[in-house]
This record gives sequence, structure tokens and C-alpha cells, in this order.
Amino acid sequence: MHSKRHRFVMFYKTGAKKDGTLTASEASLYSDTGAYATIGPLVITRATVHATGPYIIPNVKTDGYCICTNNTIAGSFRGFGEPQSLFAAESQIDELASELGLDPLELRMRNILRPASATATSQQLDASVGLEECLRKVTAAVGWKNKSHEVSANKKRGFGLAAIYHGNSLGPEGLDRSRARLTLDRDGVVTVRLGLTEYGTGARSGITQIVAETIGIEASSVRLGAVDTLTCPDSGGTFASRTLVLGGRAAQRAAELLRTKMIEAAAEQLQSSSDEIEIHRGVLSVRCDPNRSMTLKALSAKLCEHGELTVDGEYTAEACDFDSEKGYGTPYHQYTFGAIATEVEVDLKLGYVTPIRLIAAYDVGKAINPHLVEGQIEGATSQAVGLALMEEIVHSKGHVMNPNLSDYYIPTSLDMPEVTPIIVEYAGSIGPFGAKSIGEPPIDGPAAALTNAIFNAIQIRIRDLPATPEKILLALKNPGRSV
Repeated sequence: MHSKRHRFVMFYKTGAKKDGTLTASEASLYSDTGAYATIGPLVITRATVHATGPYIIPNVKTDGYCICTNNTIAGSFRGFGEPQSLFAAESQIDELASELGLDPLELRMRNILRPASATATSQQLDASVGLEECLRKVTAAVGWKNKSHEVSANKKRGFGLAAIYHGNSLGPEGLDRSRARLTLDRDGVVTVRLGLTEYGTGARSGITQIVAETIGIEASSVRLGAVDTLTCPDSGGTFASRTLVLGGRAAQRAAELLRTKMIEAAAEQLQSSSDEIEIHRGVLSVRCDPNRSMTLKALSAKLCEHGELTVDGEYTAEACDFDSEKGYGTPYHQYTFGAIATEVEVDLKLGYVTPIRLIAAYDVGKAINPHLVEGQIEGATSQAVGLALMEEIVHSKGHVMNPNLSDYYIPTSLDMPEVTPIIVEYAGSIGPFGAKSIGEPPIDGPAAALTNAIFNAIQIRIRDLPATPEKILLALKNPGRSV
């Protein structure tokens, strides 16, 4: 019914000083796109850009290959290549920590991206980097310094970490432009028309909040119009977690234009200058004389005497200065940063992994609607648990051997750990009020955090997802073996 996530095979080589300072990274990523390339080249581009993880590494060589095979066609899937490459990168960091005899947290803290750091593509970041705060909060919440591993003779506890960064919107994948249309009717209701669909993120309802906040009216005075090509301007595609960031920014610009028209009209009606008019909760008044005021409905009736008032807003992100062949420059103008800490229990007799709890902190720039942000973190985490521990498409001689939900396992509520979302805010440069993307980033890191926790519990490194009981039992019978 839907194209599948690209299967990756990845080879990593990392250099570091004895104190843990990272010096070099070399990686080769091979992506199985199926019989047709479709968007495979874009997926491998994003995966390659993020392949080092969110770390300062002065010398980097990463090659990405999109391979056509006779396997299931691959396409767009939450994360768009980053869950694969960041799983490898964060597993590699943990392996390096083990080789150096360092705490995985200490190694990460020594090398993570911070404000003004240079990324693997030599992009100098601005101040919008909240990764250190994310790491500190999740490790404090999980009790990293006081972790205990022994449960019983047959069960072991383990703790794992992962850090991620996720470039917002399209970047080198295409021109990033969005448009929004606002219509004010005689009753003072603003209708938002945006050609970006709603498929569960809640981003479109967040846009009503952006419009209301920008104009200075109640959210109840803003409604969403149906997505219809006849009435909605071209807003670009609903992908790359860009609805609230790009669509919201276009809606914000339209709201600014509408607010200006409303203030100019109110100034004329109230016999004042535009500079003295303010709008608060739908009431327009003269700043120094609040008795001189009028309601939004009264103003709207005047403005719409000859029909509804419509304004369009457009936002086009600045083109990224990025050389995709050399992998040098600025691939994305802003990034969502995040950290995950998790605790698991491994049954040594059954090989079964029970995720106990997972704490996830994300620097979302500005949480327009904190409840929706938390919902995205929890939803993406559930998908990531499936990716890490159970979901797997099995091919044999060109056929899918488990084509239904009785053979293809996904997490139920009973398989999920206790998920604790934490919101961190370092305002970005693109989104409205500094908002960053949050639809996709939370799926990028949990798989690595979970397998790192398995290693912490039983000293077995899972390099091939999912971490099934069969793989763990096989490794337990062959100590020192990675699977």
C-alpha cells in the first residue's frame, strides 16, 4: 500500500585522540531503492549530509550510493534517510567510547555541536543550537550517573544515549517556497487557506494560532479553509516537516499584511495615527486613550462593505549555498537538535528486550502548541521502537514473505516504554516565532539509544536492525560477536 523505508548498509571509520576528541570520519552509505530510483537520490543526500551525527569533526569523507535492486520499491518515509545514517553514527560513537574507556555521555559532551560550531559540511552554526541542554536534561531525568544494571540472574538492565540533528525543510532537495491566503469576512472571522494537507501532525491547527497571535485576535476568530486547489494558493508539498515552518511563515506574513490594513482602517475610524493603534484580543484601540476603541466585528463590517478582504503572504527560504557533489557549504538554514536516553531490560534466556522508559528532549525553536509537540515526539518514538526492535520486511527470491500484519509486527501499547517528552527552545531563523520542524526528527535517534542500551546491559552490539530475540540469543551463544 505504500513505499517502504530505504534499507541501508553502512561502513564507518572514525578517528579520535586518546582524550576522546574526534579528529576524522570516513563513511560509505549504500541505499537500496528498489527497482526505481524515485526519490532515492534525495534520501541518500540527506542521509549523507547527516552521516557524522551532530559532532565537530574537522576531517570528513562521506560517500552515498543509491542502488537499484529487485527488492520492494522504497520511497518517502518518516525521517527520510536520517534514521538509518544516525543509527550508524550514534552506534559508532558508543563503540568508540567503549574502545577509549570513556563514558558515552562524556564523549558526546566533548564533541557535540554548539553555537558557532562548524558542521561536517563546514557550515558555521548560529546561536540556535540547544543540543547540550537536551543531553543534560535527558541524562538527569534517566539518572545516568546512578544507573544500575543487575535485575536478576536472568535479566539485565541497560542504559543508552543518542544525539541527533535534523536539517529543517527541503534544503538542497528543492526550492522552498510557500504561500498562504487570509480572508476577513464581515463578522470578523479570518479564514486561512493553505495548500498543505493535514495528516496527523496538527501543524495546520498550529497555523491558526500563529495567525491569531500575529494579528492580535482570539484563536476562535480564525478558521482553517479546506485544502482546495480552486481557493488555496500553491503552498508547495506536504513533506519534509515543512507545514508549520514554511506554511506557518507564509501565514504569518499574510497576517502581518492583514494586521496593517486593519490598523490603517481603525486609525481612520478612530481619528488617530496608525502608530497609536494597538490590537488586543480582537479590540482595536488608541494606545493612550483606551476609551477610543472598536471591536474587530465593527471594523470588519466597515472594511468588507464591498466584499470580503483577502491578502496573500509568501515566504521563500534563501537558497542554500551547498555543493552537493563535494558536500560542502550550508545544506540547511536551521536544525532541530535532540537527545534520547533510554533504559531497557534484556531477558538472557529468551533474548527479549523490554524498553522500560525513554526520555526524549528536542530543541524545537519555539513550541507553537506544546501538546502537539509532545504528541509528535510520542508518535515518532513508537515508530522508532518498531524500527529498533521488531519491524522487518523479509524478501526471498523477489517476494515479500510477510505481507500482512499477522507476520509484520508493529508495536502495541504493551510494547511501548514510558515516554517522557521534554521541550527545549532555541529560536531558529526560518520558522514563525523561531519554530523548528518536529514531525520527523523524533524518529531519528531512539533506535541507536535502544541498541546502545542493549550493549550497556549485555555487552552485545546490534548493528543490524531490528534487534530481535533471535539475534540476541545467537550473540549470547557467541560472546564478543556483533549482529
